[in-house]
Amino acid sequence: MESQADFLKRLQQVLNTLAVKTQVLDELTPAQWAWSPNKNTWSLATTLDHLNISNGAILPLYENSTRNLIKSDKTGTPPLQYNRFERVFLRLVSPNPPFKVPVPPMYKPSLKDVNGANALSIFRAQHEAIANYLASCEGYDLMTEIITSPASRLVKLRLGAQFDALLSHDQYHWGQIEEKLKHPNFPQ
Repeated sequence: MESQADFLKRLQQVLNTLAVKTQVLDELTPAQWAWSPNKNTWSLATTLDHLNISNGAILPLYENSTRNLIKSDKTGTPPLQYNRFERVFLRLVSPNPPFKVPVPPMYKPSLKDVNGANALSIFRAQHEAIANYLASCEGYDLMTEIITSPASRLVKLRLGAQFDALLSHDQYHWGQIEEKLKHPNFPQ
């Protein structure tokens, strides 16, 4: 089992790694942002738009949960132990899932002219907010607050599992971005 201190360090490392990796996108042209290997695959800009939509929907819930955690003074740092549902959910949104899950309609990106540079700016700002929420949770029990997914009231994850799921989902799609950047037909 992972300690909460190690968990927070790991998630901060994920945020730091993604911040460094996004630098490769800074100089992309509009054509590169819009490129897709086929009509059924999202472009780089569309992939970031999807992440911004899904992350943006959960950020207000992080704010509320973090505030509730601090207000109720639910301190303690027990080892993180996910329940079965949280483990399965995390596996489905992580890189290399056992099977592909359909994107909930509310998280589907715009398929029309997404401004890639703007999407990247939003992505970075959201990650900064996530880093701040993580920092403010240090010393508090991340497994006492429950977040209900904006996409389905049936999906309920404890705050620690929700943080992990969001960043795992970002890593999953970042892998797709890296594949597109390495694609032999990617515009140069």
